[in-house]
Amino acid sequence: MGSLRGLASFWGQLSGIGPEGGVERYRARAIRVLGAGLVVMALLNVASLPFFLRLLPASMAICCIEVGAAVAFTGILALGVRRHFALARLLTLTVGGGQVVVCSLLAGLEAGYQLFLLLMFAGGFVVFPRRERWARRALFTVSGTAFLGLVLADVQLTQFGAQTLRQMAVVNGAGVVLLLVVVSAYNSQVIEAWERRAEAERARAEGLLLSILPERIAQLLKDDRPTIAEAYEDVTVLFCDIVEFLRLSGPLTPMEQVRLLDRLFTAFDRLAEQHGLEKIKTIGDAYMVAGGVPERREGHCEAVARMALDMLAVRDRLDLGLGEPLRLRIGIARGPVVAGVIGRQKFSYDLWGDVVNTASRMESHGLPDRIQITAEVARALQDRFQVERRGTIQVKGKGPMETWFLCGYPTTDGR
Repeated sequence: MGSLRGLASFWGQLSGIGPEGGVERYRARAIRVLGAGLVVMALLNVASLPFFLRLLPASMAICCIEVGAAVAFTGILALGVRRHFALARLLTLTVGGGQVVVCSLLAGLEAGYQLFLLLMFAGGFVVFPRRERWARRALFTVSGTAFLGLVLADVQLTQFGAQTLRQMAVVNGAGVVLLLVVVSAYNSQVIEAWERRAEAERARAEGLLLSILPERIAQLLKDDRPTIAEAYEDVTVLFCDIVEFLRLSGPLTPMEQVRLLDRLFTAFDRLAEQHGLEKIKTIGDAYMVAGGVPERREGHCEAVARMALDMLAVRDRLDLGLGEPLRLRIGIARGPVVAGVIGRQKFSYDLWGDVVNTASRMESHGLPDRIQITAEVARALQDRFQVERRGTIQVKGKGPMETWFLCGYPTTDGR
């Protein structure tokens, strides 16, 4: 089978000159398959000549037809090379069908020429692409009518003996089989290539979807769930913002600003993955991450605290070329949320609930290079992390709130 595919690949390379560059993919395959068939048919006509030359003078007419068909198929192939694809297909069907009908009339049905009409009937599926159904129907009608007409006419006007007719039937049958094998092998090769490309595209699309949504949410979306939302009783939310980003990035071009944010946020993405947290979104120069969604887990508050401290450490290691240190404000809150996906166009996984607003306020009312946390987060962390009470501050939309600062890793970490 490998050698047949290699032969089919050779036919494809020889006959496919022209489909590349400006030819739609769905037409290029049909053109290549037709070209491969032209090469094989030309060779079959040449290869059968020695057999018919032995039968001269009775086979003179058939010899002339075989030579003429070989020359015609070669010329049609040249038309394909010059990108006259429509004319090439029309002439292929005219010459091939005419040769079969005339030779059937000369040699009779026992010679087996009419089998090529069945091949033409089936070949409509590969010679004409799906978008050219009218051409398929025309080919089915003409080839089917010609085949039935020859069978019903039961042509017997032949100058050849029974043994010669059997030999001709073997030659023609072998020709039909060879054409089927080569064209089918080539078509199979094309289909396999398309399947590999489709699988690669599917994997790429899957990767893109998983880069946007958590795996479980992506699966629910693919299952066409009408509503993708779930309530969580305990989630930790972190917001991070760059202090005075507009002033710092003022001398930079918009593209340079994007590159700077990309470097910083890519480093944060790696931290989120490392700590088993879910990046929710970026909003301008703000970064949002959550723990405890979409998979419920123990220790999500501690994981978010570790990431917050690591964000400051990673910031210190990055050389962003600003000429002065980049300062961050980070806020953390903890509480219930609803998480899910709304809509089906340009969708994203998001959180809703008062804790989201609170975490955002912890960031916006915080201090540069400090991690401000709510009292609830402080109570969860104070036995394992270094925390410092800030006191009661006035928070927009929330009123007076007791807040704390997360200052360091647990002392047992040895950091």
